[in-house]
Amino acid sequence: MNLYELKNEMIRLESMITDDSVDEEMIKDTLESLNYAFEEKVDNYSRLIKQLEDDSMALENRIDEIQAKYKRTQNIIKHLKDNLINSMTELDKKEVKTELFTIKVQNNGGKNPVEPYKDEDVTSEYLKQVWIPDKDKIRADLEAGKQLTFTRLLERGKHLSIK
Repeated sequence: MNLYELKNEMIRLESMITDDSVDEEMIKDTLESLNYAFEEKVDNYSRLIKQLEDDSMALENRIDEIQAKYKRTQNIIKHLKDNLINSMTELDKKEVKTELFTIKVQNNGGKNPVEPYKDEDVTSEYLKQVWIPDKDKIRADLEAGKQLTFTRLLERGKHLSIK
């Protein structure tokens, strides 16, 4: 019997108690068996809840471990890629073909990064209305050959393409 059925049986038993035609011994036996079955169900539910709480706590701890492992793995990947880029660049190899992979050192796409600068050093013509340096204007002027005292154009970074 499930918990819902047990609850309904206990409600039926309560109505039996008020019925004078039902034998007192039968009520007592039914009550004992229902109480035992109900207590057993409560015990089983409680065990399951405790087990699930323990499992949940263990999962929470594993999440922290997995996140730390993920971060370590990402750092290792970055380190290995940086080593490959540096080695291939130093040996002037833009592409290496192996049996398994074709590895290329390629320039990043997009706009050239602008060298870091102090906001207070940027002249007013390169500030937006909210006094934030206009990197697009700075970059455009630098690309057009204009010399700026507070910054310069940097090289694009590199990344690996593994196919």
